[in-house]
Amino acid sequence: MTTAGWHSVHIHHYGDATDRLLMEAVRPLMTELAARGHRCWFARHWRQGPHVRLHVEATGTAFRTDVLPAVGARIGPYLAGLPATAADPDGVLPLHRRLAEAESEPGPLTPWYDDNSWHVEAYDTRVAVHGTPEAAALYADFMCAANDHAFAVLGRAVQGQGVLAAVFDAMVVVADEFHSDGIEAGYLSYRSHADAYLARHAGGAARQRAWEAHFQDRAGVLGARLDALLDPGSGAVDDATESLVAALLASRAHGLDLRGRGLLPLGEGADDLALVRDAYRDLSPFHRALAENERWLGEVLPSTWFALFRLVLNLMYLQFTRLGLTPLQRYFLCYLVAAAVERRTGRQATDVLGDFAAAGGGAG
Repeated sequence: MTTAGWHSVHIHHYGDATDRLLMEAVRPLMTELAARGHRCWFARHWRQGPHVRLHVEATGTAFRTDVLPAVGARIGPYLAGLPATAADPDGVLPLHRRLAEAESEPGPLTPWYDDNSWHVEAYDTRVAVHGTPEAAALYADFMCAANDHAFAVLGRAVQGQGVLAAVFDAMVVVADEFHSDGIEAGYLSYRSHADAYLARHAGGAARQRAWEAHFQDRAGVLGARLDALLDPGSGAVDDATESLVAALLASRAHGLDLRGRGLLPLGEGADDLALVRDAYRDLSPFHRALAENERWLGEVLPSTWFALFRLVLNLMYLQFTRLGLTPLQRYFLCYLVAAAVERRTGRQATDVLGDFAAAGGGAG
């Protein structure tokens, strides 16, 4: 019996209708293919022009005789009805070179494919990034499981509702659900990510002031939403967020199994304590506190539970990219969630770390 494998269709669109493309063409296609027994998931990408990558699990024969005709019937006519958009490949080439380095993307950056076109590409397992075939399969399994959340959020987006609110909700619920000490410690990762971004990028101080001003302007609204999300009786956590949590729970369980078999590397090379101390000490006041916290360095950083918490956050961040969120927007939301939690508790991140150092706990 022929074994099914992953195949990819790249759908290029350079205008501002990607969310509609996903909802009105890709989603119905995925529903049709799922009914025929094919698992599917999608991702956004930028190499050789902005595009959607539709990944389909099928045998080679089924991909040629079943999947591709369905793609042609649904995607081709939809793309033909979209307006053409002028592209500037040379103008964004420096950015794409930086992205290629940051994301370990070895493929060609040019030439760009035609706007509103589609073609078949070999599936990129990203094993070099994930570390093992089993870890790469975990990521694909999560993406399949998180399709419902993605389409629920995108469905609201095409109706004019912002994606940022849905992402804020997910970040709060995940930090509270997946950290052993709830969001009062779980949010520290968001503080770490936001502060690291601000410290490493030019203009970070000015951006921090702008983010803080935005938070102060919306502190009451954000605080009320935070309270509602943390109140089990409020009904504030919607079905879409609950479906994301369920997908992450399954992935964490899968990750625990892989971790126990040595098949889930999660940046162990960065966990050398001397390297962490050197990297963190001058990054930000919060990171300096981490670098000087021997209990965090010795107990939390190398622990399995923290590795799995990092896995959950990595998967969630990849999901946000599928929603069209930029890295800058993600760091901004990390800042807002952290600020909202600190306003709620009346304590700063360094206070939480200090308590952990003195009395023990699950900070991180």
